[in-house]
This record gives sequence, structure tokens and C-alpha cells, in this order.
Amino acid sequence: MNRQANSIEDITLAIGGMSCAACVGRVEKALGKVPGVHAASVNLATEKATVHGRGVPLQALLEAVQKAGYEAMAQDDAVAAPARAAAHSTTPRACPSFSVVTAFELTNTSSTAAASGA
Repeated sequence: MNRQANSIEDITLAIGGMSCAACVGRVEKALGKVPGVHAASVNLATEKATVHGRGVPLQALLEAVQKAGYEAMAQDDAVAAPARAAAHSTTPRACPSFSVVTAFELTNTSSTAAASGA
């Protein structure tokens, strides 16, 4: 890729490990902090990020996403290695902003409320 210091370019990354809108927000925020990035948008369904920037090193983008806790590779690499790209969507990942209430918790809460006369 021929990069010119004064031209704004779009860089597409394959992102793995996202499971919700909060994950998307974390990746966008991480990419937005990289010097030279003007805007970053992430699509959860396609697992792709598009970064608009000037003179942004690809390695800095990849490291920012990885530091945020997700997997990233250049879109060209994802096309060249479809097996690795497919692994992104099958890798289970617990999202810190998502919690599951179990049946036990619901039953226990109901029993406690009934016992206290609520």
C-alpha cells in the first residue's frame, strides 16, 4: 500500500472476539486514540473496522485493538488466511458488560422476598 503523508486513507481491519455493542464501543475508542486517526467505525455483524486517518501505521492500529482485549488483523491478511479469520467468530468470549441472571438467582431472590414479607 502506497501511503502519502497528506492523504486521508481508509484502512479496514478484521476484528475478532466482539459479542455486543459495548465491545464495538471499546474497539472504536481504542482505535480513535491512535495518533492520526480521524474516525473509526466498527461493524459487529461483519466483524470489521474501518479507520479513516492520515499517516496511521497499521501496526499501531492492530496493537490498540489487541490492548483493548480483542483480535485484529489487516483485511488483506484476513482474505489470505480465511481459516484464521473464521476462528475469530468461533472464539468464545465473555463480555464484561454482559451478565446472565441464573434461575437460581431468580428463585433465591423470590424466596428471600417472600420470607421477608415483601
